[in-house]
Amino acid sequence: MGASPGQAYRHMRLSVARQLVEGTSLTIAEIALRCGYENQSALSRAFKRRFGASPSQIAHLGRAAIAQSHDEFF
Repeated sequence: MGASPGQAYRHMRLSVARQLVEGTSLTIAEIALRCGYENQSALSRAFKRRFGASPSQIAHLGRAAIAQSHDEFF
């Protein structure tokens, strides 16, 4: 059986939030608002349940990977 419309919507919001966390320099609070969460804490709770890490942790890992690839290139 497929996901309910509510589950599909939450999944989509979190997927967009993760793309923004990984691909932009927006703050977590700004991402939360853009993705329809009441505040940063609400996004962080949902994000951690879904992805097993907080948005800040994912953002940090992404920036570290970019820095490492930059260092390896030069």
